[in-house]
Amino acid sequence: MTVPQILVQAGARVSRVVGCRSRYNQQKLDVAVRDGRGRVRPDLVQRALNVAERAIADRRRAAKRAAVTASTWENVFRRFLGTDALPRVAKMWVRVFDDAGVRPTDPRATIQNRVRIFEADRYEGRIDADGIPVADAPVPMKSRRAAEGDVRWLKIATRWASGRNAVGKPSKLRKVHVAYPDPPYPPIIEADPLDDFSPMQSEAKTAAASERRYRLWLGHARRHRTGSPGFRRPTSRDVPYGRRRSWLYEMLVLANDTGRRIGSIRHLRVGDVHLDDVDIVKHPFGTITWPAKYDKISREWERVPILTRRARRAIERTLRRLERYNLPTDPEAWLFPSVNSFVSPVSKKTAGDWLRRVDVDLPPLKYNTKRWHSLRAKWATDRKDRANLVDVAWAGGWESVATLQDTYQKTEPERAFAAAA
Repeated sequence: MTVPQILVQAGARVSRVVGCRSRYNQQKLDVAVRDGRGRVRPDLVQRALNVAERAIADRRRAAKRAAVTASTWENVFRRFLGTDALPRVAKMWVRVFDDAGVRPTDPRATIQNRVRIFEADRYEGRIDADGIPVADAPVPMKSRRAAEGDVRWLKIATRWASGRNAVGKPSKLRKVHVAYPDPPYPPIIEADPLDDFSPMQSEAKTAAASERRYRLWLGHARRHRTGSPGFRRPTSRDVPYGRRRSWLYEMLVLANDTGRRIGSIRHLRVGDVHLDDVDIVKHPFGTITWPAKYDKISREWERVPILTRRARRAIERTLRRLERYNLPTDPEAWLFPSVNSFVSPVSKKTAGDWLRRVDVDLPPLKYNTKRWHSLRAKWATDRKDRANLVDVAWAGGWESVATLQDTYQKTEPERAFAAAA
């Protein structure tokens, strides 16, 4: 073996010890094995190899001692978080592993099998968010995002415990970069047991409202009044809003034509709607700025085009009604003020009650989907055939095309025949 080959081998071995790149270690070794005249001394090369071998052996012994000392999941999570007060997710994983007798030093397959069993039990509703078995009849989870976040958190913790930098975010919904501590040296566990573990894929659990259901909702919404028979009677607090038509029709049109969540629509202000921002090609009906404060992923969507003339007319009708009712129309005023007071927008409960009371003589939606949210799935499904789904996701308020396709876009038999035949 030549001297350069020895240097490459020694640098690779030392890199496993100190966690640096091999090229950097080779440069250090190249300086260390030369004498004052710059000549390579074989005895110094062999000495460097011996030092690397001893360092690797010492690291392995220290890792085994640390694994024996901190061989419980509770100790691993305490060192990872730097505190004795464990959060819910850490306590839940401690309970899940302790009940099955699984330790951090167990084989990789044992730990992965326990996590897979947890996923199945959690999705089917056999255990709750704290890892405690449910006494009553299990109810399957409507959304698996909470359980998926727990598995991602465990993968980050095991990666850190194996001596690697903890990367990733506990939740895809909140774009918060958590400052994780430096990995332990020596590592608590020799290898990451969840390095090649892939969480169970989520199934689409959001049903799309049909066009017939939406048309029936619109027909009932035209006659919907806040003080009409069959609805809550107006009180003294309702003046001057009692016995006047609600905002249900306009909110239904915006929900169907923009694809936005009802929370974002309810919190629109007059200044967020730009009907004068018209471009004959890019946005002929104006634009809307969806504020980040009321967005689910805390992202501000600026100058999103109003896609249909019907949506623009619904906004214009709302502005005229505000003026007719002598309500504020300044930029900070709510576009859909509450029935009781114009200082707050329509509440989530009120909007849900309005749509629930016009949803008559219709079968319930699948997966117990919220009525307002079914319009978001309908908007996504209607645009499933578009070529550029990136722009579709941006217009509808989705951060990734994967979420748009996997959760919201539905397969319809007539479309499947036309596409595959």
